[in-house]
Amino acid sequence: MRRRHVVGYGLGEAANQAAFATVTLLLLSYYTDVVAMNAAVAGLVLMLVRIADAFFDLFAGRLMDRTDTRWGKFRPFLLGGGIALAVTSVLLFTVPETGAGLRIWYAAGTFALFGLAFAFSQVSLGSMAAAMTQDSRERDRLAMVRSMSSFFVYLLLYAVIAPRLEGVADQGRAYLLVVAAAAVIAVLLFAGAFALTEETVSRAEPRITLRQSLAAVRANQPLLVLCGSMLVMLVGFETFNFGMLYYARYLAGGVDTFTVMAIAMAVGQGLFSWLTPRFSRRYGKRATYVGAGLVAAAGYLAMPAVDPSRMWLVLIVLGVASSGTAVLQTVMLSLQADTVEYGQWRSGHRAEGAIYAFFSFARKGGNAAAAGLAGLVLAGTGYAANAAVQPTGAEGGILALVGLIPAAGFALAAACMVFYRFSERDYRRAVAAIARSGQEERPWLSLKGS
Repeated sequence: MRRRHVVGYGLGEAANQAAFATVTLLLLSYYTDVVAMNAAVAGLVLMLVRIADAFFDLFAGRLMDRTDTRWGKFRPFLLGGGIALAVTSVLLFTVPETGAGLRIWYAAGTFALFGLAFAFSQVSLGSMAAAMTQDSRERDRLAMVRSMSSFFVYLLLYAVIAPRLEGVADQGRAYLLVVAAAAVIAVLLFAGAFALTEETVSRAEPRITLRQSLAAVRANQPLLVLCGSMLVMLVGFETFNFGMLYYARYLAGGVDTFTVMAIAMAVGQGLFSWLTPRFSRRYGKRATYVGAGLVAAAGYLAMPAVDPSRMWLVLIVLGVASSGTAVLQTVMLSLQADTVEYGQWRSGHRAEGAIYAFFSFARKGGNAAAAGLAGLVLAGTGYAANAAVQPTGAEGGILALVGLIPAAGFALAAACMVFYRFSERDYRRAVAAIARSGQEERPWLSLKGS
């Protein structure tokens, strides 16, 4: 795999996050503070639509498995879905000034379109890792560059963009301009990803049926375990992301502290994403994943106990949490690509699209639960939009969003991996068996009981 392929893959993730992370950062605040939706209603809208979004992933993955073009199975969907993602991200921040009911329906409709576009751009990018190489170390590199690209975008958003949005006179217009700029950048990055990447892994079946796709997923025990682990992890991680802006604004001293925390976390995440392939080679992917999850859980668990005014101590705790988060999420991406070979080994059918779509389905479930949970926690603890000082109960709710809930999510994610049974040695066996399948008639049938 050439360096340009790795760079192109990183550009694809940067493009996705330029649109998606910008929306994640601003949308709940836009709904509650600009559109003046009730926090519980806004959270419920995000949760319900994201549940529906998860089914879009399955549709996208199925369509990709049925597609075969001269540009590959996934690259055309990455470019087309990326352009649609950029357009719909802008529509999200143009809620009309009408009655409350119509505003809610508009918000739900545009968010659903955004989710459909994201399904195609994200599933295509995630599926490409397994289509670009079968070398486990090269997949570690792809996972690393994907994680680093994501964290770089988050650094830019949280450390540079978000602080400049605090205190602006017309918050709605400012949000729209930021999202529009991110959309333009995303389209350029998607074009670069399309031009630089290449799908090189050959397959005996260019197109597979729905039954064959389902067989590749149903027989895939490592994929099911990984999805369960990811779901609970994302409930914690996305809840933390929702809560960080509120933590900085109301507990840690305002926008300046938010910038400091965001920079410290992004630097730590980028560094440990870069180190992850080394950890995986030394300790194995599964052990690295479990250890990282426990480290992250310990860091998040300490957040409520730390005095927010002692910023140096907050930064240390966030550094611990972000390092564990970065390593776990990077290993997770590499493990997901490996489950494609497991599915092919056990079922005889290569279904990158369906397998990543199922993985993304679980991911959207975690995102949906986090969005709804964040809104419900804020509403249930008495959060007052745009208030200078929050009630004591609301402060406790914010601490739960950035501490207790993320800690529980990462601890459960680590515990799930007790049931993961696909080692590096098993992966090599699977690849060898698949390689022989071109010379022997359906050799995987003899492996189903092994």
